Amino acid sequence: MIYLFAVIFALLLYLAFYYLGIFLCKKNKFFNQQANKNIAIILSVILIPLVMTTDNEVLAYGIGYSFSPIIATLVCHFLVTQVFNQKKMRKKDIFFNKIYYQGFLGILILSYLALLLPAN
Repeated sequence: MIYLFAVIFALLLYLAFYYLGIFLCKKNKFFNQQANKNIAIILSVILIPLVMTTDNEVLAYGIGYSFSPIIATLVCHFLVTQVFNQKKMRKKDIFFNKIYYQGFLGILILSYLALLLPAN
């Protein structure tokens, strides 16, 4: 039962930062211009050695840590577009659109903030 609460809490936390990224990109012109695939890849790759040096772990740990924002953004974007949105995405709409990358920046903020927490 405690695991269910932990999963729900983590999902709500990721959704909050997903919406924070969208909010920041709507309010700030610089963030809105930077929300694209290239920046998402660059910030994810920078996260790998940063995590390795911060937590004194191996390469596999850093790669896994950098995949967690990608997976969380996929789940959050799916939930927002298919479950929470009133108008559903049509078949021809692109899944990896501008809103996806805006939310990805928000979840990356969470990932970088999580580096401040101790690993052990």
